[in-house]
Amino acid sequence: MAAVLHCAEIAKFVVDRAGPISPSTRNPIRSWGRRRSCSGIEVQESQHLYLVNAWEAPENHTIAPASNVEGARGEHSVDASASNLEYHIHVHFSEEPYTALSAPLTEIVLWTLKEGSPRAKVEELLTDLMTVVNGIPTSAGMHKAGWGPVLENEKQFVVLIGWENMEAFQTAVKNSPEGRAILDQLDQHTDRLLRHVILEHDDL
Repeated sequence: MAAVLHCAEIAKFVVDRAGPISPSTRNPIRSWGRRRSCSGIEVQESQHLYLVNAWEAPENHTIAPASNVEGARGEHSVDASASNLEYHIHVHFSEEPYTALSAPLTEIVLWTLKEGSPRAKVEELLTDLMTVVNGIPTSAGMHKAGWGPVLENEKQFVVLIGWENMEAFQTAVKNSPEGRAILDQLDQHTDRLLRHVILEHDDL
């Protein structure tokens, strides 16, 4: 991969109820070097809430999970707390993640290496997949794609893709045999958790 340029922090919660997300929930911390702060409810399963911070560079953010999720506790309109935190990860992207995070619909895919699978092969396949996806014209509803390794777990990777809507995503999958072939290879080596989120953005 090329030199790391950006760091995205992603926290996923299970919430008791879905409702309007207050600015305090969307923006639990304010720090220099943060480029995006957003949150949203998952399309597939509405009990899942995502908080995402995108940083200019990894050194702008010291990993401190407890402090970073504290602002999302139950005093806000969405009851999210560390006790129902599913995961909290940091991803190093060589491509900027801001465009995908700013799209009307953001695809978040967590890939986990299967036992004995070669990491280098998965990295190669993810790079090939991003080439295919980024070749989709913006007129078809694709807003940019990128991938990166998870800092906390060397067996995990995250892909972010911005879409205009779910129909654009479904059409892209249907019309790309090359992309589906790469996904088939990736599925041989990884477990894939694919979700879509409509993110709301905080004013920094």
